[in-house]
Amino acid sequence: MSPVASIPIRPPRYAIARARGLTLVELIVVITLIGLLTAAIAVGVTTTFNRQRPKTAALACGQLRSAAQTHFIEHPEEPDCPTPERLQELHEVDATTSLRDPWGTPYVLECAAEEVVATSAGPDRAWHTQDDVRVPGQRRAASVATTGP
Repeated sequence: MSPVASIPIRPPRYAIARARGLTLVELIVVITLIGLLTAAIAVGVTTTFNRQRPKTAALACGQLRSAAQTHFIEHPEEPDCPTPERLQELHEVDATTSLRDPWGTPYVLECAAEEVVATSAGPDRAWHTQDDVRVPGQRRAASVATTGP
């Protein structure tokens, strides 16, 4: 046997260090990338939620308007316009339905002789401005036959 063959061969030091795990620099790079991805996703989700708020308010106004129309049909003895709270008390609106718009302002029902309008104050939370969400409809739904005087 030759003397060279009996000396054990060791791997270089960097190979031993690589086998143990990540370096601190690699760990910081990975954490930074995860943070950047999370921030980008959060911005996208927030933007989408803010864009959908007027649609959410319009849907809720439509439900309140429909409930008010049902109220006028089922309670002809009550000529006054019901409040959203009254509709919830009478179970014409589900108890889990929020009576506040996505910006935290209460919904308002306005009733005229032949029309019911459900309104949200909109993003500026001020009434009678251009960004108000209004859903008008007939006081009595045309497809529903009513009986009585």
